[in-house]
Parts: sequence; C-alpha cells; structure tokens
Amino acid sequence: MNDSSNQQVTIITASSNSGFYCIEEMYNKFPNKLRIKAAFRSLEKSKILVEKYPNLDIVTGIDAYKTETLTEAFRGSQSALIVTPHDYSRGMNDDAFLTMNMINAAVDCGVKYIVLVASFTTLYMDKAPLIGSRFKPSEELLEKLGHDTGIKWTVLRGGAFMENLLHNVPKIKSDLIFSYPKLELPFVYTKDIGRVAAVCLTSSNIDLHDRKYYSINGPQILSSQEIADHFSKALGKNVKFKELPKDMIKNLMPKPVSELFEHFVDAGREAAPFTDDVSRLTRENGTFEQFLKDHSIY
Repeated sequence: MNDSSNQQVTIITASSNSGFYCIEEMYNKFPNKLRIKAAFRSLEKSKILVEKYPNLDIVTGIDAYKTETLTEAFRGSQSALIVTPHDYSRGMNDDAFLTMNMINAAVDCGVKYIVLVASFTTLYMDKAPLIGSRFKPSEELLEKLGHDTGIKWTVLRGGAFMENLLHNVPKIKSDLIFSYPKLELPFVYTKDIGRVAAVCLTSSNIDLHDRKYYSINGPQILSSQEIADHFSKALGKNVKFKELPKDMIKNLMPKPVSELFEHFVDAGREAAPFTDDVSRLTRENGTFEQFLKDHSIY
C-alpha cells in the first residue's frame, strides 16, 4: 500500500472501542494517509464520530447476519479493520460466525489487507475454550484465505481490558473496597489496539505486518493489590483489596468468564502474553494511571 490519499480503509464496527480509537489515531497522527469509511449498525451509534470527524465516509445499517448489508461497507476499500463483534443482549455464540461473514464479505469486495481484532484467549483453548472459540475460527479463516487467495492479514490479540475494571468503580467509591480475584495481568487500554491497528493500516510496507500476530498488552503486569493502590491514589482515599475466592468466581460470573478467570488465578504472571509489541510499533503504551485520568477517575 502506498501513501496516496486515494486509498480507502473500512473500519467495522466504528462504534467499537478499537474502531473508535483507530479512527482517532489515524486522524491525529496520519492525516490524509487514507480515506476512512466508518461502518455502523445504526445512525445513532455514528453520531459521536460524525460530530468529531465530519469528513468521515459513513455507512449505517450494517448487520453481519445479513451479508448483503456488508457490501457497501467494504466497497472501494483496499484495507479493513474488522473488530470481533459482541452484544451482551445477544450473547457470544455467533461471534465467530459474524466475524467470518465480515471477513468473507471484505474479500468478496476486493479488500487486499485485513487487520482483525481478536484475543489472546486463542492461545489458551484448553483453559478458556468458550471465549477462545469467539476468535479461533476467524484466525483460521484468515490463515486459509491468505494461503488460497494471497490476501494479507494481521491479527491483534488483546484482552484483559482496563475498561472492564470500570464496572467496579461505583462500589469502590461507595465501599472503598476492590473485590476481585487475586491475579496478575498486563491489563491493556483498548486505545492501544486502535494505535497498533492504525500503524498497520497506514504502513507503506504492509509486508512488514503480513501474517503477524501482535500481542496487545499494557506496559506492566498489575496485581489485584496494585490495581487497588491505583484506585487509592486516584480517589485520594484508601481502597482495600478484598480477594474474590475461586468458588465465588463460578457463582458470580457467567461460565465463559469464570473459566477464563480461573485460568488467570491459576496461571499467575503467565496467564497472558506480555510483550513489547505495542511500544515497539507505536512508541506508546497506555498505563493504568493514564487510563484512569482519561476516564475522569482522578
């Protein structure tokens, strides 16, 4: 891919955290490098980005169950960022199917390079098969298409998102207790997924990223106690860490999540990949402190 602004990239879905941050990164750091086509399920979901970036090419009404709606999203694009979908109201059983529909539609429309947002859980299919199965078939499809058609691809394996810790904030503020399993993970700011995606998509030499699996993780492994300490600093009050025992993990969490957290607890610091991929590719890596500031916890 060259530097011409005639090149077009599809971001689907643009309302996802990864899609949003990828668009933000391309506008802020790679202006005029690519024309961006942002795909949304609804007009309502597009409004925040349209207001911020009025020259976006917007496509709404996409539905990965209805492959005919995907054609307009990918038409004219040479590259695409495809984010594995998830809708809590729908559940996760169809996530791989929907992702593969988007990949196939992209290839059918002539897209030559795909960046897929997947998960490190594909590395632990024996420990977390339910969540890993959301992503493994899509990775395998890309590998096959790369072999059969020559399409180029990159997979970004994130997980253990800092954003998921925000669910604990109301209780932390009211009780000054961080109740969580005892674990150690390189929690990642989803902004870093967008940053890496933008670097890959705007590269003048896609071959550097072709058939690469990048681990998207934070700059340090954080223990549950250290997370509590960060909340203490952010709130200016002493937040105590209270361990959530393994038997309660099963009772309080859906099975896909509980089996993953059991792996986290059992594997300790080896529970997830910890690499320098993000800082090497972007020269940045979001810290938990910066994440809390960005989300007005300080």
